[in-house]
Amino acid sequence: MAVGRGMSFSGLKTEWLGFDDGDWGSCNIDGMHVCCVEDLRVLGFRFGRDGSMDNHVKYWTTRGLEVRGRIGAIARRFGGVGGIGAWEMMRLVQGAYLPVVEYGLEFVAASSSAVHRIEVHVRDCLRSLFRMPLKLANNILHSECGIPPTGIRAAYYQGRCAQRFLNHGYCANFPWTGSIRNSWCLPGMTAVRMESTEVLATVPRFHIAPDKETGMREAEGIIASLETSDTVVGFVDGSNKGTGCGCAWVGFRRAVMIRSGSCGLPVDWDINSCELFAILSLLRDMIPLSPRDMVVFSDSQFVVMAIQEMRNVGESSGIWQAFAPLLSQIPNLTVRWIPGHRGILGNEITDWLAKRACGLALEPGRFKGVDFGFGGYARVREQRLASWRSWHAGEGHTYYRGVPNSFGHMKGLRRLDMYAVVRIRSGTGLVGHDRCDGKDSRFHWTDCSRYEDGRPDSTTLFDNRRIGDWVTWIRRHDFLGLGIPSNAARSGNVCVAFGNPFDGTACIIRDGRYITIDVAASTYACEDCGLVHSEADCPLPTFRLVGVFYFLPKDFVTCPACRERVGSSAYQRGIHFGVGRGCRTVGQRMFWHGIRLLWDRFTSAERVKLAMKWLFPAAGGRVQCPGCQSSYSTSDGLLNRHLRLVKKN
Repeated sequence: MAVGRGMSFSGLKTEWLGFDDGDWGSCNIDGMHVCCVEDLRVLGFRFGRDGSMDNHVKYWTTRGLEVRGRIGAIARRFGGVGGIGAWEMMRLVQGAYLPVVEYGLEFVAASSSAVHRIEVHVRDCLRSLFRMPLKLANNILHSECGIPPTGIRAAYYQGRCAQRFLNHGYCANFPWTGSIRNSWCLPGMTAVRMESTEVLATVPRFHIAPDKETGMREAEGIIASLETSDTVVGFVDGSNKGTGCGCAWVGFRRAVMIRSGSCGLPVDWDINSCELFAILSLLRDMIPLSPRDMVVFSDSQFVVMAIQEMRNVGESSGIWQAFAPLLSQIPNLTVRWIPGHRGILGNEITDWLAKRACGLALEPGRFKGVDFGFGGYARVREQRLASWRSWHAGEGHTYYRGVPNSFGHMKGLRRLDMYAVVRIRSGTGLVGHDRCDGKDSRFHWTDCSRYEDGRPDSTTLFDNRRIGDWVTWIRRHDFLGLGIPSNAARSGNVCVAFGNPFDGTACIIRDGRYITIDVAASTYACEDCGLVHSEADCPLPTFRLVGVFYFLPKDFVTCPACRERVGSSAYQRGIHFGVGRGCRTVGQRMFWHGIRLLWDRFTSAERVKLAMKWLFPAAGGRVQCPGCQSSYSTSDGLLNRHLRLVKKN
């Protein structure tokens, strides 16, 4: 066939596969010898002679280990003690690791053993990267990370693949595709429009701000500048409550509302279709007014990009078919993204109207013939969520009855914060509470009297909107003794990079080189005095892992009050802490409060003693008590006598 079509053909570049255990020998094509192989590779797939894809799974899981190692290296290099944030870590897992280990998963799904191997690989990756407890229940692991089990993801890929087969007519003349379509397609799934004859006369402009704060500033500036202009400003929003769908739109000119409307939509529409139909309805209402300039604000980035990237050929032809005739009638149109729920009047109005429109009586004339091409993919997403909910709630425990999380609740967290939160939520790994009342309670951390200070209400433990309060409490109490480094100490060219509670090691970066410390075998001596002692006796930065203190050598110390860098010599400290400076104040402002020295655990005398360590200007000099402002000499016994009185009182 290749030679007949004028293409070159070489037996050296061609392989063939014989199935079962027979001796297939070799193949001769026009005098060229073609080898029979045990493992046939086609487009990244690896098919075995026995019909299995074990070699395929083995190859891609090995590649996944490499990706996992690179993600871990990025975390150690760029995030200090906590690694990069859990949000960024999960984005790397979602965008780089999972596509590798799950390559061809829709075809591997027929083998339960292969799916199980991939599932174990994914769980090990999550536990390793996010320091999850080894005995953590799989339901909790998947819920906190927002990743459905491999079997559910395989069914999701099969549904998407089936929709693509229908849309593009792939291999329609081959019988084997019929069995795939019958087993992978969902009820009601049909081919979408793949070509449109509509012509787009004018191309709108589109803009998406890089972040919410920038988007807010830009939107407020534009809206204010258009209050005295004839430019029409429109706001749209869609809503999908599960029991019904709806959309709403409003239009302003010169700060006066000139158009508004809302309508109910079919319950099987997804949220993106609702948002698109809101823009479509706004354009239909505004075109009779013949606007020359118009700005449309939507709080859906997906919808703005969908209109921007629509084409008259392909799966976006349905969007082109609906929008092209309307867009051509507005000479100067701009579609912008605006952050939702930020108090902007137009956005708040449409949000309220869209939610109220859910469940209203349908007006089929409004959306007759409108098909944006999302129906099949929306059904697949709904099936994935329904399957995940069923799997997640199947264990019967109260924790599993909630809806599985997306990973948005981890945004802004360090991976060590996430590790501690999951430990508290799951109740795993409780150590050192044998003498506590109620130590057998699953959520003992939320009731333990040792950590009462600043603890949020226990009823908010699983409320992701309050997760920041729990993280603050966890950090304040030195990560609850979970073996996590208590501070991210840095000193010139030395810093604590990360610690590993599982194998009892920590890593510091010194002179650009990574140095691994065995916590159980060694302790760094303080270079200020050459002794090995606790962090409470020395002002140099330290970190603690599994109850052992480490001291970082450096040329500067950090003032606990003003955070300025101070020379480590006694003379330089004396200059900084001289008379008249406010850095002698002992209290909540000091650097060690809630971060390193657990200030609240010390008595008043211990606090004064710790502060004095910072205030000694030189041997024989005079210092001022931070508590009563009295001045004492460091060379006589008056200071010690004063400290004893403070301790007694």
